[in-house]
Amino acid sequence: MSLIWLSQVPKNLDGIMNEANIHIGLTTPPLVTKLYQNQFKKDFSRFLQMRCKEIVPGGRMVLMKLGRKIKDVFLVGGTTMAFELLSHGLGTLVAEV
Repeated sequence: MSLIWLSQVPKNLDGIMNEANIHIGLTTPPLVTKLYQNQFKKDFSRFLQMRCKEIVPGGRMVLMKLGRKIKDVFLVGGTTMAFELLSHGLGTLVAEV
């Protein structure tokens, strides 16, 4: 199993563009969402290129990926609410330090 993380913060992302969020949240501007999507495409392509080199001749790879039928990044089976709560909780903890 593998979990894909982004290799870097997307280029041209300013620190205040997604202020107060630790994820793509309800208040995230569409430009920020697009920057993260582009970085994911780049990183996932690289991931597949590297796995291709590891497979023996005639071998196979099975990929299972969560997805959604609509383009709205906020309607992902309730995970947005969980991330919003986590973000709020972490923000509160940081503010108390």
